[in-house]
Amino acid sequence: MTADDLIPEGRALAEAWARLARAADDLTHPMRLLTLATADASGDPDARLMILRGADTDAGRLWLHADPGSPKLDQIRARPRVCLVAWDPRDGVMLRVYGSAATHTGGALHADHVQHLGRGLRRLADDDIARREIGAQRDPRAESFLSAPTLDAEALARRTAVIDVRVDRIGWLQTRRAGVRRAVFDLTSG
Repeated sequence: MTADDLIPEGRALAEAWARLARAADDLTHPMRLLTLATADASGDPDARLMILRGADTDAGRLWLHADPGSPKLDQIRARPRVCLVAWDPRDGVMLRVYGSAATHTGGALHADHVQHLGRGLRRLADDDIARREIGAQRDPRAESFLSAPTLDAEALARRTAVIDVRVDRIGWLQTRRAGVRRAVFDLTSG
């Protein structure tokens, strides 16, 4: 892709999911750090930066992690509609992802995420360069996890909640020298 190329609208949805899947797996991908917007108790918007922890194109789901005591979990339980915004400055692509979210602090989905997170943290703890250059930069809380006396699964499970987003719409915006391309994909229409 050159600085002038726009991704064809017919490929934009597949490209959006491919970018999200790569971001969930690649600690350096610009879309790994995205904004999650919820509504607070008074209905006002509340947004914060989050790390994308997983993406399943076939199931139309995205996952993020949070501290179990975070107010955002109460916001999601009260008003499950969310919007995620991701930006890739390299290609001028912004995604707005809309869906309904649920929170998990137990059960099979939570256990799977805790196990995956534990493996990743152990890799970072064992690799001092990655720990300094990737872990702490991408998630400022990583240092507190890594400096904990142990990385046992029970302690990690108590410190981790999973936000499970069922995606129903994706907005695509790409800005390049060649112009601007916008598209909205409704995933509920089959």
